[in-house]
Amino acid sequence: MVSRERFALSVSVFAYVEFGNRVLMLRRSNTGWHDGDFSLPAGALDCKERLEVAVARELAEETGLTASPESFRLAHTIHVRNPDGTEWLGFFFAIRKPEGEPVLIETDKHDLLAWKDNSNLPGNTIPYVRQAISCIRDGVNYSSYGWA
Repeated sequence: MVSRERFALSVSVFAYVEFGNRVLMLRRSNTGWHDGDFSLPAGALDCKERLEVAVARELAEETGLTASPESFRLAHTIHVRNPDGTEWLGFFFAIRKPEGEPVLIETDKHDLLAWKDNSNLPGNTIPYVRQAISCIRDGVNYSSYGWA
């Protein structure tokens, strides 16, 4: 019997914080990855960490907002294939009423925190984030990005 190695994917989590028709976004800077582009509060899943705990952690680390992980709603899942052939999964959680006022905390990774119209995103929004936000608005639970 031939055994095969299991395929491993990295996982990222995204916080979709909506207020009316606006969504909370961060502009990336000084990271070497999509600097100058807008994204959502986001980050990587740590080992032995539940998805909802990871998104709560990232939201607090990047914006100072807090919310109970039980209050999140999984709004979209995306399977991304990068140009170099690597793949990852992204889980977008809708967070309707976080506590606190958003502030820019990780100034080494972002240079702007702003509310943006979720139906008219900035032209410099990371493409897979733009796709996921569009899917969330349209009620689409899953999409893929970067596949031929």
